[in-house]
Amino acid sequence: MNKKNNNNQSHSGSTYGLEDFDHSLPISLLRAREAVMRKFIPILRSHDLSPEQWRVIRVLKLDGSLELAQLSRRCFLLAPSLSRIAQNLENREILVRTTVQGDQRRSLISLTKKEMLYLRKWLLSQANNMRPLNTYLELKISNHCMHYLISLLLLLSNND
Repeated sequence: MNKKNNNNQSHSGSTYGLEDFDHSLPISLLRAREAVMRKFIPILRSHDLSPEQWRVIRVLKLDGSLELAQLSRRCFLLAPSLSRIAQNLENREILVRTTVQGDQRRSLISLTKKEMLYLRKWLLSQANNMRPLNTYLELKISNHCMHYLISLLLLLSNND
C-alpha cells in the first residue's frame, strides 16, 4: 500500500495545510507569466527595454501624465525601482518630468512628444513581431479561454 500515514499530512494530501507546490496558484501564475514573457522579452530587448520599462511606457501612453505614486500603483512597481526606471528613461529622453503647478514638491511624469511619435511607429511595426506571440497563445489556449482567463484574473485581483 502506497498511502502515507504521516501525522503531518491531511486527507487532501497537503502537508501542514499547504497544497502541492507545483499546482499552487502563485506558482502556476508565475509559470504562466514566464512562458508568456519568454516570447515577449526578445522584442523588448531588441529596443533596449526591460519589461518594467515597457510597463511604465505603456501606462503613460494610455493614461498620459501621472505622479510617481500613481504610476507606481498602475505599474505594480515599488517606488525606489520606479524612480530608477524613470531616471533611466528620462536620461534617454523617453520620459519628461514637469512640476505640478501650485506645488513645487510634486511632479508629473509623461512621455516626451518625440517618444509618443516613435511609440506609434514602433507599435505599428511590431504587429509582425507580435503575431508569433499571439499565435503561440492561440495554440495554447483559444481566444475564448484567454478572455475567460483574463476575466478570472481581474476578478481575483479586484480590491473590494
